[in-house]
Order: sequence, then C-alpha cells, then structure tokens
Amino acid sequence: MKRNSGTGLVTTLLLLFGMVANACAGQSPGFADLAPQTRYFFETGEPLTIEQVSAPQGRDRFQAHEGATLNLGLARRHPLWLHIALPHPTHAHSLFEIAYPLLDHVDLYIPREDGRFERRQTGDAHPFHQRDIDYRNPSFRLPPGVSELYIRVQTSGSLAIPLRLWDEEIFLAHVANTEWVFGAYYGAMLAMLLYNLLLFTFLLDRSYLLYTLSISSVILTLASLNGLTFQHLWPEATSWASRAPPFFTAVGIVCINAFSSHFLRMEEYARQFLIPSRMLMIGGTICALWALFGNITDSIRAVIIVGVLNPLVLLPAGIYVWRKGYVPARGYVYAWTAFLAGITVKGAFLWGLLPTHAGIVSSMEIGSAFEVLLLSMALADRINLIRRNNELAQQAANETLSRLNDRLESVVNQRTAELEEANKHIEATNLELEKQNRLLYQMATHDGLTGLLNRKTFMTRIQTAMEEARRYRLPVAVMMLDLDNFKSINDRYGHQIGDQTLKAVASAIRRQLRDSDLCGRYGGEEFVILLGHASQRDSHPEEIVCATAERLLAAVRALRLSANPALRFSTSIGSTWLHSGERVPIERLIGTADAALYHSKRTGKDRATCWPHDFQTSFEASQNRAGDSGKAASG
Repeated sequence: MKRNSGTGLVTTLLLLFGMVANACAGQSPGFADLAPQTRYFFETGEPLTIEQVSAPQGRDRFQAHEGATLNLGLARRHPLWLHIALPHPTHAHSLFEIAYPLLDHVDLYIPREDGRFERRQTGDAHPFHQRDIDYRNPSFRLPPGVSELYIRVQTSGSLAIPLRLWDEEIFLAHVANTEWVFGAYYGAMLAMLLYNLLLFTFLLDRSYLLYTLSISSVILTLASLNGLTFQHLWPEATSWASRAPPFFTAVGIVCINAFSSHFLRMEEYARQFLIPSRMLMIGGTICALWALFGNITDSIRAVIIVGVLNPLVLLPAGIYVWRKGYVPARGYVYAWTAFLAGITVKGAFLWGLLPTHAGIVSSMEIGSAFEVLLLSMALADRINLIRRNNELAQQAANETLSRLNDRLESVVNQRTAELEEANKHIEATNLELEKQNRLLYQMATHDGLTGLLNRKTFMTRIQTAMEEARRYRLPVAVMMLDLDNFKSINDRYGHQIGDQTLKAVASAIRRQLRDSDLCGRYGGEEFVILLGHASQRDSHPEEIVCATAERLLAAVRALRLSANPALRFSTSIGSTWLHSGERVPIERLIGTADAALYHSKRTGKDRATCWPHDFQTSFEASQNRAGDSGKAASG
C-alpha cells in the first residue's frame, strides 16, 4: 500500500510539474511580441498580389490591431493580410515565429533591397519537410536589415496568430524546453493509458476500457492541436492534418459520454441525463463524419458547440449521482470538472472570446492532466487492485527465493550472510502478504462500518449452519432487527451521527449474543441474527428467542452516544424458529422473520414479534392470542 501511494505521489508531481512548465514555456523571455506593431485586413474581393498590397494605396486597407494579442476568432472565408512594422531591423540571427500550429496556408513576404519581395510558404496544407525550420509552429529565419513583413493567411480553423521575433539562440533554447515539457506530459499520459489498459486486461471491467479510449482520444486531440501529430506522425498528409483536430475532438466527446454513462450508472441513478448524453454522442459522431468529409470550418464550429455543451450535461449528472449517494461519482466530479473546464476555456479561445495566453492555450493539457490523474486514482481504488498487487508481490517473492536457491548450490559457504538477509526479507514479505490477505478477507466478508458480517457472507454462513442443524437435529432461530426512525436521525443530526448510531447498535447486538451465533448487517439500518442451538434443557426455542429479543430491545434503549447523550434509540424485531429436525427453506425463515419485523413496525415500533416459521398459522395465532407473551412479546 505504501508503494502504491508513492507511485501516485510521483505521478502527481510529474503531472503538476509538466503543467507548470507548460504554462511557463509560452512565456519564455527573449522574444518581441509583434501584436502592437501589426495591422490587418481581410481580402474580400479579387485575389491581391503583394505588389498591390504593399503599394501606398494598398496600405490604406490595413487597420490597426487593438489588444495585447492577435486573435480574430474562427476563420472567415476570406484570406487575412497582415503588415508588421518590426520594432528594430533584423540581424543575422533573427527568427520570426507564428506561435500557432493550425494554420493551413501562410505566405510570408520579405522586402528585398531591389524593391521586390521574397516569398516563403508554409502551413499544414504544405508538406512538413518544406518548412524553413523543423518545428511544429510556422517559423522563419530572416535576413539581416529587414524592418517590415507582409503575411497572407488562409485557414479553416481559428485565427489565433501570436507573432514573435526571436534571437536564434534563445529560440532554440525555448524549443528544447517546450519539447521537454511535451515529452514529460505525453509520457505521463501514455503511462496512465497503459496502466488503465493493463487494469482492464486483468479485471475485464468495461469502465477501464471506455476510460482508456477516452484517454487515447484526449492524447490524439491535444497532440493534433499542438501540431505534434503533423510534425511526427503524418508530416506529408496535408489534407488530413487540418481535419485531425476536429475529428479526434469529436471522437473524444463520444468516448467521454460513453464512459460517463457507464461509470455513473445513469440508467440506475440518473435516467434523466441519459437522453442528453446520448444526444451528445450522436452529435459527436456527426461532427466526426463532418470533419472527415465536410467543410472543415463548419465542422470546427460544430465540434466547439458540442464540446462546450458537454460540461452542461455531464457535470450536473455527476453532481446529481453523487448527491444520490453513489460515492464513486465524487471522484468523477472532481476529475471531469478540471477537464471540462479546460475544454470550455479552449473552446472559448478558439472562438475568439479569450486572448492568446499560455495558460489559456494550454488549458486542455492542464485540465486533462488533472482529469487523468484523479480519475485513474478513483478507478484504481478497488479490491481487485489490492488482490493484483498481492499476486505481483507473491510472484516477486517467489522469483527472489528461486534465484537465491539457484545461487545456494554453488556459493553456500561464501554467501551465507547474504542468504540469511534474503530469508529475512522473504519472511517479512510473507508476513506482509498474510496481513494483506487477512485485511482483504475482512473487507470481503464484513461490513466496513459496523464490523458485522455483510449480507453475502451471512447468507453463505447461514446455509452451512442450517445444514449442520438438520444433520444433528438442533433447533435454530432467525431474528430481523430494524432501527426505528433512523432516517429522521440522519436527516436531523447528519450522517456522522447516523454512522455512530449504527456502530453503537451493532456493538450492543454483539454483546447480547453468544460466540456461536451469527450476526450481519442486512442492509441500511437492518440487521439479521441466526441463533444456533436455540434451546436449552427443559426450554422451548420460542422462549429463548423471545428472551433474546427482550435483551436486545433493552440494550438498544440503553444506548447513549458521547456526541449526543440526549439522543434515544429503539428498534423493532421480528423472529422465527425451527424445532429440532424441521426442514424449511432459508428464504422462508427470513421472509417470516421479516414479516414479523414489519408487524412490530406497524403495531407501534420498539417491540418484538416472535412467529413460528409457518407464517399463516403464526399470524392467526398472534391474532387469537395477542396477549400471550410466550408467542408474541411486545416491548
């Protein structure tokens, strides 16, 4: 368990460091932000040449840019011209960067001394190997003495165009730092993906498969938005490069909704959210097909709309399910709050509602890192993981022992001290495994709150006890207890007092029973008891049962909580029994005891009803002999 906690801590620190470094990478010192020196206009008529644009009458078309960064929202259907008056002439090591990778066509015009212009082309509509600099963002080396630049941009995506003038040495250091950050981030994401895929392989839990698909779509979405897939995976697939970001984003929406519906058990806990979630899945599927075969600009707009709608459905669904008492939804809410917030901020940025800032541009990376970490920890918090860890530890111990035995044959005299130390280590490992196995057995068979047998284990034990009673012709009895007015205690004093009450009642019940009796938590505030050997010499089982019920009633009435001494408690009890040698199904015994319990509830609570296993006969007897304390005792 300590090893698991350490791994989680290392992963947390790695992700947090990657996020901080990623946020800082976009704000590295040493470049000049050219947004204040930039003017622009949209080419709405016939295509213009650089000579027309740079002519005195052409310069009148440009308008000054207002704001700290150049972000004109989603692309319009017209090319964009930019004119940049550099703050100082370039030198031999000057570089120009457009710090946004998702631009289709970028034409850079550099004035020459003879009055003409040098044209350089880049963008994801051109093969990657044609770029001036092997980098995910369009970047150019500038000749010395350049004081102004003209740029023509035509793209189907967002017109976020951060313009930067670098010194080459500082730029290369910035690139190295950025690549290290991305390597750490995507390495951690891939590690978590493989980790959850391995869990699915061993546990065969569909939640892990859907979650793995979600992580995969997130990785591909962010890698395509950052230009890394075009740089490393499909550098020559120019038509696919611009379609990949909306396609993977749409696939991610489908996977996220499929995972959320399964993880939150919407069909059981939140049916009203099922239709909106499935509509988002349909919308994501349509957007994915649209991104593949339709107009890219329109598909991006559609994906952004569906992506922003995601938190409006999934986050309230998680909160609703959490409030209904489904505890795993808590981790879901924490995890997806971070990720969906990142999606919302990123969508607002692409729409042009937010400025270009490192934290805003990296919002999806930051949100996804938190999401993957938190949700992986929530999914991993299961008994199956503990069992798997024990199996791996046992395997490692066996391998260690085997290696030591192989060495022992040849170096027994020289390695005695080492073998003794290894044996101590193995012994400690086995002791730890035994401790973990005992803990695992306790968690699997007992109720975590009260310490009593859980319902499944009780039903297994009662089968064995009933078989033994039939074999040796012994009487047995079954008792059902339900704490009165428990819901009002929870509502009025809170769940903490409610939990303390259940613990105190369970402790009081155990004190009134013998070691041979079975006691379990049947569900909620309801308990079940099996009295073995329910009769003594010259006694009848019904007398023993009713006497035990009276002791239990008194014990519950006498309970006091240190946190609230004024609070009083009572319980209702239903009991039934079998004489020696009688053969009755267990379900019938429990059903009779349950019916007797609810008879106690209906007739005033804080009392016990004892019926024979024949429900109809017992009910008639209880009506005819209501005052007979031997058959129906009330307290």
